[in-house]
Amino acid sequence: MNWKKGKLILVLVLSAMISGCSFFSGSYHYEPPNLTPPDISECTIEINQNIDDVWIAAILYFSDTFFHMDNILKDSYLVNLSFSLDNPNKFCDCGTIHGYIKNVKVKRDYIFPAASRYQVYELANKGQLYRVERKVSLSGKVNITFHELQNNHTKVQVKIKYVLTNDITAHNVVAQTMGQPLPPSHLDSTNYFTSTTLGTDSNQVICRSTLSLERSILYGINEYINR
Repeated sequence: MNWKKGKLILVLVLSAMISGCSFFSGSYHYEPPNLTPPDISECTIEINQNIDDVWIAAILYFSDTFFHMDNILKDSYLVNLSFSLDNPNKFCDCGTIHGYIKNVKVKRDYIFPAASRYQVYELANKGQLYRVERKVSLSGKVNITFHELQNNHTKVQVKIKYVLTNDITAHNVVAQTMGQPLPPSHLDSTNYFTSTTLGTDSNQVICRSTLSLERSILYGINEYINR
């Protein structure tokens, strides 16, 4: 084998090795949450107190929380609140994301709730590796009604309209490493759902309330009655 031919073979082998190291494959799987919407009865509590006492206790409770009181209508026994939370995974279930990426040197698995506040992970697409940064925020409006019942009882019902916002940015890692950075891709989306309905965003992620926030409101009002 002459020197030029040997050099050519070496170059081809090295090129194949570099290509093999940089070529990524992988998978991405989204598992949705329970698709049965919560029942409205789970957002209701009956309190053994008259409606005016329950109303006063509720207003005192809300004044001690992170909620912003938008409307307080005593004549119709209605309260409207708004909120913004930095831990969406506690209050909504948007399913789970599973996947992995690999090449000849690397294999990484990941699994995380789709409602995680912040997540960095990787995706493989057409042999290229992408670093994805995902930021999720949750806000909403709360509607609380008070209903006078017989025997000096009061029914309190909570309904919430949620807005889950995904700020997703993907960078091509291979291009960046080779000194050819590409503009990041944005896959932002917004998911709207309520206490008793599901929501689907443009990325086909499904969300539902865990009723944790609804229950905490009802529990808080009941606790203030007993103070």
